[in-house]
Amino acid sequence: MRTSQLFFMSTLVLGMTSLSFASQDTAEVVYSEIQTHSSSSVAGIPGLFVDFIDRVSVSPDGNHWILSLTVNSTLSTDDEVVIVDGAVVLREGDSPAFLPAGRNLGIFDQNMFIMNSGAFVVGGDLDGSTADDDIIIWRDAMGNFSIPAQQGMQIDGAPVGWLNDSVESPVLTDSGVGYEADFIDGGPASGMDNLMMLNGSVFLQSLVDGPAGEMAGGTETWKDFDFLDFYVSADSMQTLVQGHITGASTTDSVLVKNGVVVLQELFPIPGGPTDVVDSAGISGITMSDSGNWMARGDFDVSNDGWAVHNGVLVAEEGEPIFVGSSESYDRTFTALACNNVGDFVVAGGTDLADTSMDGVLVLNGERVIAREGAPVDLDGNGMFDDDTFYSIFGTDDMVMTDDGRVLFTCTLKNGSGSNLGDAFIILQLEGVVGEEFCSPGNINSTGASTVLSASSGTGIGSDVHLEMNNGPVGQLAYVLAGNEATAGIAVSNGQFCLVGTATAQFFRFNVGGTNMNSIGGFDASGTWVNAAGTSTTGFGFDVPATIPDTVPIVIMAGDTWHFQGWY
Repeated sequence: MRTSQLFFMSTLVLGMTSLSFASQDTAEVVYSEIQTHSSSSVAGIPGLFVDFIDRVSVSPDGNHWILSLTVNSTLSTDDEVVIVDGAVVLREGDSPAFLPAGRNLGIFDQNMFIMNSGAFVVGGDLDGSTADDDIIIWRDAMGNFSIPAQQGMQIDGAPVGWLNDSVESPVLTDSGVGYEADFIDGGPASGMDNLMMLNGSVFLQSLVDGPAGEMAGGTETWKDFDFLDFYVSADSMQTLVQGHITGASTTDSVLVKNGVVVLQELFPIPGGPTDVVDSAGISGITMSDSGNWMARGDFDVSNDGWAVHNGVLVAEEGEPIFVGSSESYDRTFTALACNNVGDFVVAGGTDLADTSMDGVLVLNGERVIAREGAPVDLDGNGMFDDDTFYSIFGTDDMVMTDDGRVLFTCTLKNGSGSNLGDAFIILQLEGVVGEEFCSPGNINSTGASTVLSASSGTGIGSDVHLEMNNGPVGQLAYVLAGNEATAGIAVSNGQFCLVGTATAQFFRFNVGGTNMNSIGGFDASGTWVNAAGTSTTGFGFDVPATIPDTVPIVIMAGDTWHFQGWY
């Protein structure tokens, strides 16, 4: 495979285009709420369909995932299930042997954690009395279930007589289970009755323990802990806790990493702008097993959204979504994900004029990996022929693995913009085959935007394969190549982005009868179908190892070439 760096953009003459998708990323729809499609079926529950999809979690090594689904049962008492790697492991209304006699499983909490061994922990409720219905469920590596904590029961690892009131925010480590125990009955004095438990011991206690590095310079103690905002690594060495400390209520919301305050209400982000974290606090947090962490929120004065990775501001409302992009974030961020090796993804909205395409997932502040309005291969046949497109990305419903998979929920829509329901999607990121330029593009006469995408691995020519989708039916299209990406010159309703400087040159892949002929047309589905023999897939174009010129220019390792789809 050649190592040339290639850049892509789709443009048009009589219409307007979209941004390009310059990688060979592939998305798998694991579950959807489209009841007419097989992705809405749940193995082991025949005849029922997915009705709601909740937050997903992955094991540190990325080999296991866990989430809860709601199915369209006629009863509200048996419609929620917990899924591990595609198999139902718990169902609301069931009464497995590990439960107290006469009790059934109720609803499950949103946060769940799973280990490399397949062990997992889930918080939830039992049916019946609300005095003892909160439980933590643990399945160990051998598949054995137990209840390490239950409302009204003795807190394992705390003084005798300290009883759980509510239990929530479960976590799992190699050494045991952790959770938050609120308002301890029969134990400590009021105000000291909020505990964070970890591995059979009291990890943090309100009015007793306090974080270091408080930005106000004080030595306040914990007042309370936020619901579901507790992360611990498998080795128990990395922790992330969000909550409130004592002292002034105007500055009491804090995010604490390994016992040290890293963000605090009404204080600036360290190393960031002078504006301070909003008085409403921090909106969302996450942490990988290696301790990489992210947080999102708003600034107090400007109300602009922000996102940080390991304390560094990586995305900000009003700033470009990546260096060189003319598209900027324009509202609060909605989801974050990071892995153990330093990658991160930010979900946000942009100032794109076409609001049906302004939601994006951005990788490492470098490129868009998913965009609202981009086509989704619902049936997995390798073609965008399902009339299915990304719509709204789920709030805080996203995680990332070290091998470049992004697992997230997203609302889907059809070409007319009608809501099709939510989906759980696994997006596999591959090596980058290109980057966007001259973006954003414009909408064409179909009311959608044509997308030029690229993949590698054909083994033919340059090893790069180009495709165009969402094009006007029956119109001809072909590819241009240039040695520079330029700001763009308006041509009819499009932008020509390969000219405009004294050194810019462009070339046409329209040499008939050769492998340098990219001329083809858009079929009934809007897919660009090129001449026979110039595509390994039957559609699109295999870029040869040469650029067409009087004397063809050989694409050499280290070269940079820029491409536009033209129609």
